[in-house]
Amino acid sequence: MDGAHHIPSKREVQISPSMKDQHGLSQVFDIDDVRERRMKKGGKKYNQVQPVALGQSRKIPSSENRKAMSEKEKTELLQRIIGGGSQQFPSGMREFILGCFQLAEQHKFDQSAHMLLVQQLKDLISKAYTEKKEYINDWWSQTIPCLTKSRTELVLACDKPSRKPSAPVSSPRQSSLPPPPPPPPPSQEAVRGTLRVPPPPPTVDMARRQNSNTVAPDRLASRSRGSTELERRRKRMERFSNDSTGSKKSKVTSDENFANLNAISTNFYKFDKNKPVVGRCQTLEKKYLRLTSEPNPDLVRPLNVLKKAYDSILEKHTKGEASYAYLCDQFKSMRQDLRVQIIENQFALKVYQTHARLALQNNDIGEFNQCQSRLGQLFELPNLPNSNLEEFVSYRILYYLMMNNQNSINELKLKYMTAENLAVYRHPIVRHALKMANSLLMDDYHSFFKLYAETSGPTRCLVDTFISRERLRALNTISKSYNQIPLPFLFKELQLQSFDEGVEFIEQLGLSQYVSYKNKGQEGELATLNTKTSRFSIIQQFEKSKRVDIKGQI
Repeated sequence: MDGAHHIPSKREVQISPSMKDQHGLSQVFDIDDVRERRMKKGGKKYNQVQPVALGQSRKIPSSENRKAMSEKEKTELLQRIIGGGSQQFPSGMREFILGCFQLAEQHKFDQSAHMLLVQQLKDLISKAYTEKKEYINDWWSQTIPCLTKSRTELVLACDKPSRKPSAPVSSPRQSSLPPPPPPPPPSQEAVRGTLRVPPPPPTVDMARRQNSNTVAPDRLASRSRGSTELERRRKRMERFSNDSTGSKKSKVTSDENFANLNAISTNFYKFDKNKPVVGRCQTLEKKYLRLTSEPNPDLVRPLNVLKKAYDSILEKHTKGEASYAYLCDQFKSMRQDLRVQIIENQFALKVYQTHARLALQNNDIGEFNQCQSRLGQLFELPNLPNSNLEEFVSYRILYYLMMNNQNSINELKLKYMTAENLAVYRHPIVRHALKMANSLLMDDYHSFFKLYAETSGPTRCLVDTFISRERLRALNTISKSYNQIPLPFLFKELQLQSFDEGVEFIEQLGLSQYVSYKNKGQEGELATLNTKTSRFSIIQQFEKSKRVDIKGQI
């Protein structure tokens, strides 16, 4: 019989008591050493296995749980699952974890809520591995308390009681549950991803149907199967709807903004802004229009025409024949033509600098910011002489003062204190702006207003945009130091040019009721401000003035 194959009959197959103590069928495939396959003396053959009885489940013989994991092991396990790679994990586990993080981002979790989510995920995954339920659990239906806003404990989906009745239902209220309604559109769902979305509360008709006992058992079974099918369809629709909405969002965010003259495009199928356009337009004056497509060379002026247009515009400005609205429109049109042709020379510097000065003189901080941003890029070009660099560095310092941004001022100081930029740092106009910044940092209003009196031109216009706030800051400091103060002395400290201008400043703050007059109408008339009684009102207005909201800031 050793030389021929023998098929035993049913009568010849018998289970001896010694074979009952051996391992089950699954243990045959767990042997790693080939030597253990050899026949042992007095034992069974290497390919002899025990028959499995009908209905017997192939479980791991040991029913004991694995060893509990430490926090370090939990973290490493979660990182391996998220990383994926070549390791095989249960179906849906990695998608469940990534879906939780996606929902946390949609709900804008803060740091504490995010840490709670990570801890619950680590505990849930370690619980599944410790109890050997990682392959048994239904990860597509798993929920987590911090996302469902419930106070329940961490429970695996396989440990939850099944909603399907395994025996004939005795309660009429439970036997007449209707199938869940169809899922809402993807844009109106409160929760997406791999987590389950609870059905909406039952309506009046559904409640009436629950109270009735007219559903037959066969209809109940078909409804149960239908609800399962609807649940599967709903989950599938959610997965595909998330992909479609994500692609739509990426398409919207990648849309080109042609209105930004300083932007560099990466959408080459629309308009490559790194490829210069050669203009052919000979018109001197051209109205500014936003670009919504690739620029037409017939509507773009070349460099020689732009120089003639610049001279024409400045001549009208010098003679007073043009308003600022006209000048701003013409300069924006010139900047656009320079940008699409990628002209970065001394003439481009002159156009941006002239427009920046005009914007400051007309209190147009938005256009000044756009010019200042582009000038910062042009000043960094190695082959371009940095003409008037010191002037615009001082403008940037004063602009940062307006924005209460001392950190950016310190960065500028560190940049220009180096050996190659030391000449810019020591320039008088830059030193003057830095002294004003230092006096405000030290809350020395007396030195600040003395420096303010020395300013003129565009510098004075830029400081005038926030001088009222600094006067209120100084008045706030004075109100905490004096009980009353003469108005002439106060107006002189705040660099108000006349007594009438000072009275107007007091009236704008609503402090006229706190002004008292001595010898009114006589030669020695003296007006004083009672800072003790007006102190609370001054502090309130100063706190409101700290808020800076400006369009087009750097």
